[in-house]
Amino acid sequence: MAVALYPIRRYGAAMTLRTLLAAAAPCVALLLPSAAGAAELAPLKPCYLSPPDGTPEAVELRGSGFTPASAVDVYIDGVVADQNVFVDSDGTFGTRGGNVPAPRQPKGERPFTVTAVERGNPVNTAAQSAQVTAFGVDVRPLGGPPRGRAWFTGRGFTGGGPVYAHYSRKHRPRRTVRIATPALPCGTFHVKRSRFPVAKPKPGPWTIQFDQQRAFRAEPPDAVWFALDVPVVRKPR
Repeated sequence: MAVALYPIRRYGAAMTLRTLLAAAAPCVALLLPSAAGAAELAPLKPCYLSPPDGTPEAVELRGSGFTPASAVDVYIDGVVADQNVFVDSDGTFGTRGGNVPAPRQPKGERPFTVTAVERGNPVNTAAQSAQVTAFGVDVRPLGGPPRGRAWFTGRGFTGGGPVYAHYSRKHRPRRTVRIATPALPCGTFHVKRSRFPVAKPKPGPWTIQFDQQRAFRAEPPDAVWFALDVPVVRKPR
């Protein structure tokens, strides 16, 4: 029986990344001062994820060296991301605010800078930089006959270890293959692999789930994952 693949891309469904519950403050451009005082920001993660649908990964900020009981405004690339963040009596902030979403990145990756500026004392400024990447997997070509090879391109697999593709039908794993070891800092890969390595796949809905777990677990709650829904249909003779 001849069959063919007709892919449906499912982006960012049930992502387990921590995200903010509220949107960032309205964007207001600001030229930030170049001078710096005693303030410091803790180093950021090397790379943050921006799913195609939904809020980008939260940047958890920890600052020190600010005036006790003052307030801090947070900017991303010179644009307001959060305002009036309270500074504790020891000159630190982070336990009661200061987290902001990474900037949106629809494709590829880029650097961004987070800056914390003390209100009323702009000379006391601290900044840190990191990368942000689009998150997802693209398989080209995916449609058509199951046999053959395709290019697998992925971003955002920063959990450590290889990326696996789990081919499942009716929520039951049928085949798991190792795709690639992603390059850091943003967990990227671009490799050519077998497009659908399942012998004589039965018609019906299939799912290809990409994650960094050797054993299949549908939508793992403690890992980054990305899925493609791939209906397999009978090919007209």
